[in-house]
Amino acid sequence: MATTIETPLVLGHGEEHEEHHGPSGIMNWLTSTDHKVIGKSYLITSFFFFCLAGVMAVMMRTQLAQPDSTIISQHTFNELFTMHGSLMLYLFAGPFAFGGLANYIVPLQVGAPDMAFPRLNALSYWLYLGGSITMLAGFFTVGGAADFGWVAYAPLSDAVNSPGAGPDMWIVALVLTGFSAIFTGVNIIATVFYLRAPGLTMFRVPIFTWNMVVTGILILIAFPVLTAALIML
Repeated sequence: MATTIETPLVLGHGEEHEEHHGPSGIMNWLTSTDHKVIGKSYLITSFFFFCLAGVMAVMMRTQLAQPDSTIISQHTFNELFTMHGSLMLYLFAGPFAFGGLANYIVPLQVGAPDMAFPRLNALSYWLYLGGSITMLAGFFTVGGAADFGWVAYAPLSDAVNSPGAGPDMWIVALVLTGFSAIFTGVNIIATVFYLRAPGLTMFRVPIFTWNMVVTGILILIAFPVLTAALIML
């Protein structure tokens, strides 16, 4: 009877019990470049701002429930109107879909191990979070937050008609979140075009990923112009 002898795998020095322990807990979140972690961070953060914008909407509707109500002042109403629209559009809708869902889903759909530029991806999230905090911090300035509407039409939003630190912080916040969107757009486009699994042609890519690619192209066209306009403003 033939006897089969299994030869144990010989590992290098110290490889038998070697384990790689990275940071855990809060440090893992703070330093992670994993697209899933960053995607979930986008989703949770943007959903928080969605809830906060909902509270602002309730306050405005409460003021409008009865004629001549004095629950909040006219200036506060304009602040809430501006910040509600800003949170819903700049800090929730775009980051939730393009930052959160795209970060989590696109690499999985194209068979990529991660985004093309993982550290740039992490930087994008922290720029978004920093811009969001800067925007909300305008409420704690002397003149209050921006009160010229979330579209910031000139001349209502220029330094002469709307002076103060709050409006300036709103502008800086949009510059930061704009760079975040630009970096995310570059990352998604590079990931889809250069990190697709072998044999996965663009015509086989799921429609969600196609949507994110088109959105990324539109962002790269529009947001640099928006950022330049904000800097001039």
